[in-house]
Amino acid sequence: MRYSTILLNVMTNWRNLSNAWLKDFLPSPSATTTTKDLRPSITNAIEKTLPLLREDPTSVPFLCRYRAEVIEPLTTKQVHQLRDYIQKYDSLSSLRTKILSHLQNNNSTDGGDSSATKLRVETSISKSELEDIYAPFKPPFKGSLEDRIRTEYPELVNLIDELWKNKGRMDDSSGNKIMKKGTIYPKDKAVTLLANRIAGDVGVIDAVMERCHDLCKIQV
Repeated sequence: MRYSTILLNVMTNWRNLSNAWLKDFLPSPSATTTTKDLRPSITNAIEKTLPLLREDPTSVPFLCRYRAEVIEPLTTKQVHQLRDYIQKYDSLSSLRTKILSHLQNNNSTDGGDSSATKLRVETSISKSELEDIYAPFKPPFKGSLEDRIRTEYPELVNLIDELWKNKGRMDDSSGNKIMKKGTIYPKDKAVTLLANRIAGDVGVIDAVMERCHDLCKIQV
């Protein structure tokens, strides 16, 4: 029973993908055969070819040469296109899983119906489309590490600014507050602020580069 349920879900997924991607495999309006005539056969071919390409993406030449009864009326070019679609689809699995989890949680809490959105998520190969759907669920940006330190330890920022302004000269009490373990401010936060000051000082960077050139005897 469990195997039958899993198999049914897999088959339903192939069918949903073939229906969603069908429009990209229909012939141009100028073709002699009407689009309406080919819809069922193309949908069926996509649905049968998808699991084969999913199992082995390198099987395109084999399918086109020896499994014509499966892929027809798809052309060789379209089978390659279908393989590319599967690879794009698989590359977005992590993002797709996040969105589906949020949609399921929303349905359980507010009782809403998100079946249409769920189908879009399950069949889309567009990263931008999935990111747009995920946007309302995305955690708010907390700012950079220095922004968070500035918010949590504003006095530490002032002490670091004072230290930097005075070229490292600071009275013992202020220095102890910054660097000694077990005091007011975490050491790693102070190190982060100091590292950012060093990285953002053009004079320091030029001095380091000049020293490197001297040591390595590099002529530019």
